[in-house]
Amino acid sequence: NSNDDGSSSNQQLLSSSSSLSFDLVIACDVFVYIGDLTKVFTMVKKLLSSEGGIFAFSTEYLCQDSDNNNSIKNNNNNDNNNNNSHDDIINNMDKQDYAIHKNARFAHSETYIQRLAKQYEFDLVCMERSVIRKNGGQDVLGSLTMLRVK
Repeated sequence: NSNDDGSSSNQQLLSSSSSLSFDLVIACDVFVYIGDLTKVFTMVKKLLSSEGGIFAFSTEYLCQDSDNNNSIKNNNNNDNNNNNSHDDIINNMDKQDYAIHKNARFAHSETYIQRLAKQYEFDLVCMERSVIRKNGGQDVLGSLTMLRVK
């Protein structure tokens, strides 16, 4: 179905795999296409082994540098006002969960990832800022994160 957002296939995977568990889930350069990661964390938590399963992924860094005017749309966890100007978005990066850049890729705040890890009962093994890819010959900064099921 071309209108399917994947949720029905995700539900099929979860219901048919109730006896399956994985030791490791990796998502590199994937979350740049997803803003809200709560459904991802829900699914990964259900699929990971309860005995120390690892969730490793990269996210594009949500820059707080006012010279970086890439963000055009955001999700503000602490502010439900969706009428933010571009300058407000740039100046309030520390309050954001995620934002979409002009290149149509999402960036996620480290505090958002840490909050999700806590909410879904993961231990933060490491979170390291790194160059995660090149875009137009330019380094793209991001975070490499590894979580472990508690």
